[in-house]
Amino acid sequence: MKTTIYYFTGTGNSLWAAKTIGNALPDSTLIPILRHTEISNEESEITGIVAPVYAWGTPLIVEELIKTLDYKRCGYLFVVSVNAGGVAGTNIAIKKMVAARGGALSAGFSLPLVSNYILFGNPPSQEKIDNIIDNGRKKLENIISSIKARKTDILEKDGAFKNLILGAINKTFRSQMKKADKKFTTDEKCNGCGICSKICPAENITVENGRPVWHQRCEQCLACMHWCPETSINSGAGTKGKKRYHHPEVTLYDLLRRNA
Repeated sequence: MKTTIYYFTGTGNSLWAAKTIGNALPDSTLIPILRHTEISNEESEITGIVAPVYAWGTPLIVEELIKTLDYKRCGYLFVVSVNAGGVAGTNIAIKKMVAARGGALSAGFSLPLVSNYILFGNPPSQEKIDNIIDNGRKKLENIISSIKARKTDILEKDGAFKNLILGAINKTFRSQMKKADKKFTTDEKCNGCGICSKICPAENITVENGRPVWHQRCEQCLACMHWCPETSINSGAGTKGKKRYHHPEVTLYDLLRRNA
């Protein structure tokens, strides 16, 4: 029984979730969602999409994947929307996108984990991070049980009124997302190592004259900020001095290998 799981990750939350699910299902292959994603040509009995919720919606790069999948080969199709406490109407939107292309979303799950969006604030304390991850591990056990049982009556979402408001915020965010990297800068600690360029899933960063240059096709995953070994990348003054975060069970090597 073939299982294919596509995942989009910047700081490791979705990769950790995808690995955990994949390890529990037979014959699993994990495929990173990148600017040029290699779509599987094999037929799968189970297909999953594990991706973060950005501003209460679906990342644009994940939407591109949804547009290109061959749903006749997907079998049981599930999505896990990783979020910082609000999935909003993300799974509803994905279900509609899949249906518009002749597919059917079997189940849509919400998985609360740690926020990495330091443009809005610091990550929580280590104690709270540990607690969130422990709860996420328990939730994943339930998700895996539902996938194994091929449950099709699950579409986790927030309330209708909340989704309406958050949906409006998402439209504004989407219109500005690609060019938000215009505010990204490096300071004197940058040593030109190029890690930011190597791990960027959108292939949005090149290193020129020893410094990273962003090219306005940003997905806002913030991998470049969180994985910079010198903590030299910031978005204006808003992220200076803020803690960086990546999932404690995901390494830089995992991200570099993903993009190799």
